[in-house]
Amino acid sequence: MTRIIKLAVVFLMIGLLAGCTCLFGVKSPGPPGHAVASENHFENGVKQYNMGHYKQAIHQFNKAIEKDPTNYKAYFYLGMSHKGKGLMTQARNYLEKALGLSGNDASWTAKIRNQLNIMTQEKEKNKGKGKGKDKDK
Repeated sequence: MTRIIKLAVVFLMIGLLAGCTCLFGVKSPGPPGHAVASENHFENGVKQYNMGHYKQAIHQFNKAIEKDPTNYKAYFYLGMSHKGKGLMTQARNYLEKALGLSGNDASWTAKIRNQLNIMTQEKEKNKGKGKGKDKDK
């Protein structure tokens, strides 16, 4: 009888441990290879972004997100790449998505908030000058 109880407790513990990721909102990006592929696309995107090749950077960041939809760093740089192209509405949308995904990463959350604040200040500053419009409209 005690053996059955011990066995039941073991299975209960395994079930609880397996469900912890769901309880705490931790999402897996998928198979392990996807995380590596996402990171590779992200790194290539950052290289393109740093060279001012925003179109190529956007392509790489989209690929990174396709492999790992929780990659908030890729969303951040996707937003910054759109900002570089003058597409401010899209830039803000991607930065807000990055903020929502950044969770407990305090340094990235601060970086994203800072960039959103800068964009808000630039929009207000340019409002009266007619410069606050997206280039895509």
